[in-house]
Amino acid sequence: MKMVDGKLISIEGIDGSGKTRQANLLAERLTKDGHKVLKTFEPGGGAGGMLLRELLTKNSSEKQFQWGPETEALLFTAARRNHLDTCILPAIGRGQIVITDRFADSTRIYQGFGNTELRHKIDQLHDLMIGIEPDLTLIIDIPVKLAVTRVTNRSGGDARLERFGEQLEQLRQNFIALSHHHQDRCKMIDGNRTIDAIASDIHRLVSGILL
Repeated sequence: MKMVDGKLISIEGIDGSGKTRQANLLAERLTKDGHKVLKTFEPGGGAGGMLLRELLTKNSSEKQFQWGPETEALLFTAARRNHLDTCILPAIGRGQIVITDRFADSTRIYQGFGNTELRHKIDQLHDLMIGIEPDLTLIIDIPVKLAVTRVTNRSGGDARLERFGEQLEQLRQNFIALSHHHQDRCKMIDGNRTIDAIASDIHRLVSGILL
């Protein structure tokens, strides 16, 4: 098999889109293809990442940890920088394919939601402190009604993201707009199909950048 340089692939979508399952399936498929793969996630990936995740998660459950929007954006960026330094970049340097369940686009969409000025600051912060984009971003798109059903039915859902409730449709539209603005790296995936059909499309798109 032809060796490839290390790659960074992110999988995005609104909560309940099935991105975590598809990230796991992609990692399994690429490993079977003979690639060296690292599956990770945000926030929480990398050394010390879970400590930062705990700080962010407490924002939804404990009143004394109600970070302001700017502080929250800084915490996400700090977590991502740690993730980059301790996990992503070393793996890419070893020639691995890194699959991350969420990356910078989630911060742009969620933390920048409804606040144009903050969204601009988030982009500036990303340019200063992160400085890279994925080689490929796969955005799994599903109807909001289906997303809400999945989130409601599953146990242990992420309360930080569920709090957006009725705003999910706008968040979904923002992901769609993001894909139109960054057509070179962002690919929309129809998530309202069988798991296998979605996985096959994702594998095909990823294989295209590994040739």
